[in-house]
Amino acid sequence: MYQAALPVAEALGVNVPIITYNGALIKDTEGTVLYSQFLPTSIVGEVADFCRAQGWHIQSYNQDELYFAEYDRFAEFYEGEQQIKGHTVGWDGLKQQNDSVSKMLSITDSKEETDQRVAILQERFGDQIDAVRSNARYAEIISKGVSKASGIQRLAEVLKVPMAETMAIGDGDNDLPMLHAAGKSVAMGNAGENVKSSL
Repeated sequence: MYQAALPVAEALGVNVPIITYNGALIKDTEGTVLYSQFLPTSIVGEVADFCRAQGWHIQSYNQDELYFAEYDRFAEFYEGEQQIKGHTVGWDGLKQQNDSVSKMLSITDSKEETDQRVAILQERFGDQIDAVRSNARYAEIISKGVSKASGIQRLAEVLKVPMAETMAIGDGDNDLPMLHAAGKSVAMGNAGENVKSSL
């Protein structure tokens, strides 16, 4: 989330563009939006209904605010891990918060469950969204074509920097497109072997 990343930039005392939501929103520390690509409004409701029918936790990020359909153990876990407070709005409320949704997120208990959920979401909605695992427990739903790679490419265009002169550092599966797109890429020490071996 932009509001989660902003304090880091402010602590460093720099006004820099921040690529957030897997590349769906690029915004500098002064609040200027450099790029955005939100989920289609109709798909937000469809994904929410589908997740509800499966008994899955789902949350969304609309206008840089976090919304839960239900405040369950996954919501509590996420707030604690990210140090962000969300709004519990019910299933209808979640569907109504649909005008500027950067991403939706379903949280699971294991990597295997997350991979299965990503595959199901991609199969069901793949013509309109991209589903990706950002860590062992997070299945993210973003607008079709959005990725950290597209985010860094958009930012390079704005800044008029050749992609060959960009650098990316990452550790997760959702970092792979960005790591492959950047001119120079580094896998973090805690990265999975599949990430390290792909560079």
